[in-house]
Amino acid sequence: MKIIFKYIGISVAALLIIIIVAAVSLPYILPLDKIKDMATAKMSETIHRDIRLGKVSFNIFTGVKLTNLYIGNRKGFPDIPFVSAKAIGFRYNFWKLIQGKIEITKAVLVNPEILIEIKADGTTNYGDLLGAPKAKTEKKVTKEEKKKEALSLLVSRFAISNGKLTMVTHGPDGKKVNQLRDLQLDISNISFKTTEPISISLGVMGIYEEKYVPIRIAGKLDLDLDNAYVNIRSLLMSAAGEELKISGKIRNFNTAPDINIALSTGGLNIDKFMNILTGTKQKMEKKEKPPYGQLTRTANKALKSIPERLKVEAQIDLKNITFREMKMDSLKINVAINRKIVNIGINEIKAYKGILTGSAVADLNMSGIQYSVKNLSIKGFNAAPAANDAIGSFLTGMKDYKDLENKIEGSLDVNVSLNGSGVEVPDIIANAKANGNFILTNGRIRKLKSLEGIADKLNIETLKHDIELKEFKADFSVANKVATISDLILHNGEAGDAKITFNGKANIETMAFIKGNVLALKLHPHLTRDLPKEYESFKDKEGWAILEFELTGSLKKPIPMPKLDKPIQNIIEQKKEEAKKSAEDQLKKQLEDKAKELIKF
Repeated sequence: MKIIFKYIGISVAALLIIIIVAAVSLPYILPLDKIKDMATAKMSETIHRDIRLGKVSFNIFTGVKLTNLYIGNRKGFPDIPFVSAKAIGFRYNFWKLIQGKIEITKAVLVNPEILIEIKADGTTNYGDLLGAPKAKTEKKVTKEEKKKEALSLLVSRFAISNGKLTMVTHGPDGKKVNQLRDLQLDISNISFKTTEPISISLGVMGIYEEKYVPIRIAGKLDLDLDNAYVNIRSLLMSAAGEELKISGKIRNFNTAPDINIALSTGGLNIDKFMNILTGTKQKMEKKEKPPYGQLTRTANKALKSIPERLKVEAQIDLKNITFREMKMDSLKINVAINRKIVNIGINEIKAYKGILTGSAVADLNMSGIQYSVKNLSIKGFNAAPAANDAIGSFLTGMKDYKDLENKIEGSLDVNVSLNGSGVEVPDIIANAKANGNFILTNGRIRKLKSLEGIADKLNIETLKHDIELKEFKADFSVANKVATISDLILHNGEAGDAKITFNGKANIETMAFIKGNVLALKLHPHLTRDLPKEYESFKDKEGWAILEFELTGSLKKPIPMPKLDKPIQNIIEQKKEEAKKSAEDQLKKQLEDKAKELIKF
């Protein structure tokens, strides 16, 4: 036992001697101030920014600490730090340090503040750091030079403590400032070629509806810098209860990015999620429309920045989704991008008790984006909530858009194909071409504006109220800013008392009817029994009144103008019949009188 304690004592003494010797000799082996000056000068030269560091301290037990990091802003931007930090701490491998090598087991950035600024023209204060590096001429290193290398640097873990990210954007509406606070980041198992997955954990406080809410990203990935390869084993993004799971692979990320990714979630409010991540409010104030052309220029500039050789394949499987006002039970789509051509396959979107399928293609090489949608099919949508949510999501910019809500009920089927180009409303309207059909069954339509004027004129109360319907269907097409409706039929069944048909056109730019349309009403005798005798010519043999009108004015407030061609023709034919009958009766009487004279005795 004494021998064991003896060896332990010798070992402890030897360790203490090594530590003391290291503490005395390391400042000579590791000249920190000299290294700091060389590093900051080299980095400043490389990124063309002013870089400063404060005091450098060394503790054999706690590591290296640098204070007051300062990285200057880009020229042309305010003279405030691009990055600043209270301190940078390095923990190292003690035994490697004895050998003259630095192996950093952990690097911690304490209280960093990062500024991201984007000007109205799209210029950023970080864009100059993202340029392609200049080609370097290879230099052969001799064995003697390798031996002279004093340091070998490897960081296996990086962390940020209590950071703050500020984003400043300049636009037509002025300057906007958003912040993410309490940034906590921990990346472990860092290496240029991983044998174990890198673990990432990031927590931050974002702003949502003027309140700070937690944002978290956590997961594992494999990184191979030599082969420009990343394998995202699993990544979970969560923000105030909203979660999105990501997995996939990224190849050739430094030359021709090839991305294969899968997104899934059990429930997600897309607007809330994105608003939290970007720091914007959910309810935006109504703004003035930007001048024509601005959106196109902005879109073209953004599309130009997409790498030509980018390839993406994404499988998206989301459940319980909310986008704006629209709610979806599930969404399964595939997205592929190649040479800036986007292909979207809508395998299935379940919503409003129905299913939506179809496919779409968008060409991002074209100014303002060129697109086409094929075989978009909606089956069995519950029309009332679907229409109301679509209006609340996309038509709020229209005056009196609330008037469009709660107008239809029933089961809705739609089939449509369309193509066009443009991101601004005038361009979308001018270039849109579409064709398709719809059918609404077993529902009702509430107070049609086009029928109210007719109802008042004819004093038919039925047309002033909701119309129960068995079927409401039509074919439609759009081209050259004109929407054409053909074979529109609305009726409430075989035993119903009204049938409405329409054929005509409307200008979707001016939202007005085009001359030549025909709205026809066929009304049951019990609805027209109180009509004045003048309307008798509008009735058929069974007593049904058939009234035809041409709709004029705007789509919101149409003015029905009676079409009297058929009634007038009916009156003429009736008069002809009456005149013919009268002439026949008169001739018959004349013949009878003459016959009587001939047979007199």
